[in-house]
Amino acid sequence: MKWSMMKRLLPLVMVIAVVGVGLTLLATGRTPSPTAGPATLGDIAVACDEAAKATGVGTVLIENDLEIVGEDVVLSTPCVVHLVKEAHLSFRKTRLRSAQLVITDSNRDVPPDGSSTPSSPDATAYTPSGAPRLRIEDSTLTAEAGGLLFVRFLRPGGSIVVRRSTLDYPLGINLLTSDTNASAANDVVFSDSTLRSVGPDTEGILVSAAGFAEFTSDRFETTAEDGYALLVADRCQQHQVSGAIGSSCFPGPGG
Repeated sequence: MKWSMMKRLLPLVMVIAVVGVGLTLLATGRTPSPTAGPATLGDIAVACDEAAKATGVGTVLIENDLEIVGEDVVLSTPCVVHLVKEAHLSFRKTRLRSAQLVITDSNRDVPPDGSSTPSSPDATAYTPSGAPRLRIEDSTLTAEAGGLLFVRFLRPGGSIVVRRSTLDYPLGINLLTSDTNASAANDVVFSDSTLRSVGPDTEGILVSAAGFAEFTSDRFETTAEDGYALLVADRCQQHQVSGAIGSSCFPGPGG
């Protein structure tokens, strides 16, 4: 990525560092592992609100696949949603209004007892596995002024799929898969969706895949310095996409 592009994203990284307090709490074991993971988006909001009373940042562990369908929820506090082991998170026909929202697998997992060091034979044998997956379909995720969306997957095979949805975060949108797996068909797939980051403080939109990315009939809107979203991937196709530039993208068939 060109330095001018990286420079534009640095302030957003600084904001995300504040939200990253949640990841530190997870790593040090100061956030207890829930006895039963969240079953709804409403559960996530309640858990984040409770955790934020003590730390200022909510943290939630998702240890099993969670499909959120048909919910309309406000998440009023900064929140880190941490996908543990092979957990996948999906939104369908859902509306979420949030503040700063981070979804990540980080570069390690918390042992099952929530501690930073193994405390039982089972915990000793625990190792990270699986690939994180985020799927957003027929949904709207938005924020008020100062809200941002940051998704970062470090494990090989991590993927982000957005179809027929709107993501609208005034401070910025970063969607990143930073490793790849040759057996994974796609790292990032977008279709018929709108990503918007408009406002005086926006740091723009970045979608980055370590492997393959595909964009079809998508619209990107931002008032960042150059007025374009950045699409970066090792291999990338885009067809009928507006408002974005791609340092490694090329038109797909018929594009």
